[in-house]
Amino acid sequence: MKFFAAALQGSTIFVTVLLIQVVIVASLALTALWLYFKRFQNVDEEIEESTQHSELLVSLNAAQQKTEELQKINRESLEKIQTLEAKLSQYEVLKSEYEVLKEETKDLTQFKEENIRLKEKLTALESEGMKNPTDPGIESIISEIEALTAEKKEDIKKSA
Repeated sequence: MKFFAAALQGSTIFVTVLLIQVVIVASLALTALWLYFKRFQNVDEEIEESTQHSELLVSLNAAQQKTEELQKINRESLEKIQTLEAKLSQYEVLKSEYEVLKEETKDLTQFKEENIRLKEKLTALESEGMKNPTDPGIESIISEIEALTAEKKEDIKKSA
């Protein structure tokens, strides 16, 4: 029994050292597992962050495409505006020319009416017996017709 007691006593130290080694190895194993899972937890967080970054990149690409589309529409709109401004300026020129032609037509109509009136007046005077071209009534009518004719010719030359 002494041998057994000596073996037990020696084995107590052995068992104690063994237990300490088991505790140390177990704590190291647990620490290793904890670091391993912590690393995977970080990987999961990184994956989640990269997923968020991917979603942001997709959103950014969509926004860039939308911006390009809007820039294209903007260029087309500017071209249409320039075309319409050119047409508007042409319209304004045509409108002013139309107004000038309208005034000239009105003046021409008045001139024709005045000419007809003076011719009728001349015909009436001739029928009354004033057939002599040297009569003062006929001379005044003729000079009035010539003056109106010269005036209208000058107006036409100025407007052309």
